[in-house]
Amino acid sequence: MTSEQQMVLFTLMGFLGLGAGSIVLSLVTIFSWGNRSFALILSASTIALGLFMYFGLDHSGMYPTAMGVLALLIALVPIRKRSSTEED
Repeated sequence: MTSEQQMVLFTLMGFLGLGAGSIVLSLVTIFSWGNRSFALILSASTIALGLFMYFGLDHSGMYPTAMGVLALLIALVPIRKRSSTEED
């Protein structure tokens, strides 16, 4: 494995970790109390970094980009309202 392949691999691993984190944060914003604006910013940055990797380094940058798009779509889903049921 050359040093360039190692750079691409570790960059991909880092961006995949960022993508997984943005998906988890987007899910937290739907099912619990989470910061929606931070989820949107994190998913947008994942998309941007994935596109940078795709066009600048290697075509495997499509995976973090896809994860960022998925996180963005999840973050834009309306928040579930908790029903307040009172037991008598």
